[in-house]
Amino acid sequence: MKNHLINRKLILLISFGIIVIAMIAIILKILIKEDEVKIKLTALEQYGKVSASKNELFGLISSFTIDKNLDLYVADDAFKIVKKISKNGKVVREYGYGEGKGPGEFSAIHNIAVDTVGNLYVLDKINLNINVFDSLNSLISTLKLPFLPAQIIVISPMVVDVMGFPFTYEGDLIYRYNLLNSNSDDPQFTYCTRPTRIDSKMSLMSGNSGRLVKSNSGYIYYIYFYPYLIQKFSANGKLISSFEGHRKLDVPHQNSINGTIESNSGIRECAILPNDIIVLLVYQKNDNRIDQFFDVIDGKTGKFLGTTNCRQLGLEQVRLIRTDFLGNFYLDFLNPYPYIKKYKIVLEKK
Repeated sequence: MKNHLINRKLILLISFGIIVIAMIAIILKILIKEDEVKIKLTALEQYGKVSASKNELFGLISSFTIDKNLDLYVADDAFKIVKKISKNGKVVREYGYGEGKGPGEFSAIHNIAVDTVGNLYVLDKINLNINVFDSLNSLISTLKLPFLPAQIIVISPMVVDVMGFPFTYEGDLIYRYNLLNSNSDDPQFTYCTRPTRIDSKMSLMSGNSGRLVKSNSGYIYYIYFYPYLIQKFSANGKLISSFEGHRKLDVPHQNSINGTIESNSGIRECAILPNDIIVLLVYQKNDNRIDQFFDVIDGKTGKFLGTTNCRQLGLEQVRLIRTDFLGNFYLDFLNPYPYIKKYKIVLEKK
């Protein structure tokens, strides 16, 4: 009888121990987040060199994009020109007719895009227009805009979505234009309802326009600077879903001295990998230090997949991020001279 009681107590203790161990494992899994990923980058190519050759030198990179052939287009706002660079690093064409306000001329190149047939779209935030060049540098269209433009994405050849700096216009944030229409300066339609939250309004009024990307599968994603919100749209501008709350961002505030609206954190940039995996560039200012992070989001489900501090990748002052259709990752750098680096990106389990 005594041995039976001892065995029973022993069984209870063992069972309790198993339960405790299981609970600890669950807690650790939650804390460690074993299913999260981190970013690993491997450098592949570099574009831009210090050289006497103008072709190998960038003055001021204001935007860049990659076409279906993996050729790189670099907007150089110092030379007021766009350079097309082949996969082997050679400049094969230059676009634009120089500095100015005339047809095909640039005053301030802010963003560029390229379509599947080789047409290049150059957004100018001073001339308030978009010049469209064919693959041979012939100007084929100029779109006049009713606001200060911030970004352009191509939906299909000669059909584009344009987003402006929100404080320069009212209503929906994104305009769809068909440049083949006779009245192409008028949008076909608008979408992406302007937020009504006061802190979001303050963020928009501060000049933070958010970011816009289109996936290989045709979905359009609008990423707010603040709050941490991603809106997913169909190709015809219908809202499908919204993802939010993966990271706490500081609320924009008004400077009590000069009245300007300031933000200590926000989503600065974004790029999209194959299979609708979104990479966000998030910054956080603490005192005199600025930290930057790459957050990874599954655009299909909205699931947060992980974050990587840019310093862990040896990166400081990340500005522009882009991807090509194969999923290669591109970053631009200012120091010691302007250049662009192409990376292989891998998402590893932490």
